[in-house]
Amino acid sequence: MRQVCLDTETTGLDYKSGHRIIELGCVELLDGKLTGNDLHIYFNPERDSDPDALRVHGLTTEFLSDKPLFADKADQIIEYLSGAQLIIHNAAFDMGFLNTEFSLCGKPLLDSFINGFIDSRNYARENGFASAVITLDKLYKDLVDETFDKSKDRKIHGALLDATMLAKVFIKLNSGQNDLFSEVQVEAKQEHGEAVTSGSVDLSKFDLKLVKVSEEEMKAHSEYIATLAAESKKEINW
Repeated sequence: MRQVCLDTETTGLDYKSGHRIIELGCVELLDGKLTGNDLHIYFNPERDSDPDALRVHGLTTEFLSDKPLFADKADQIIEYLSGAQLIIHNAAFDMGFLNTEFSLCGKPLLDSFINGFIDSRNYARENGFASAVITLDKLYKDLVDETFDKSKDRKIHGALLDATMLAKVFIKLNSGQNDLFSEVQVEAKQEHGEAVTSGSVDLSKFDLKLVKVSEEEMKAHSEYIATLAAESKKEINW
């Protein structure tokens, strides 16, 4: 499955007040793996950023003055996003801005060419993240890098940086299962009477939880195996 973790930076908080996108960052996942096929574009919004927004992203009017308009890159963005499921933190914000930009240049809206979306804030809650405030920084620190310090590691937000952090968080929220199972190759050739073989997996790459079995559980398991052996009249090698 193709997924795209997406983030934007904008001139302000409300697209309904005429604020515009100034940066788009997209990180591609294919079957849960980072591909390196990312998309990163700065835009000239033809207006200044609000002071509060400027303090967040640091992208000045002067820096953006020679960048392309969103309309100039709309077709490229649509082509890149087409058919992908979007992963966005606080999806309503970014999707609202993107749909406004597409509408302003006469292009179709997101729903017509993407394969749905996941809001990572809701997804984190659904997967047991019970914090009252679920910021991307907190998810990254709790799930990816416990040494992460927002005040030191990133004083300025960037769309590609945030999209990359989001991709790593999303992979962790899925417990790396896609990475694990995609590396296991099983080939069955029963029609030729050949044995089923499976590829080896380097489990050292995965953060696997070790679950110890109690004496009571071992005893119950042994009794269960003994019952199966008696019923089948065969030796059970489990």
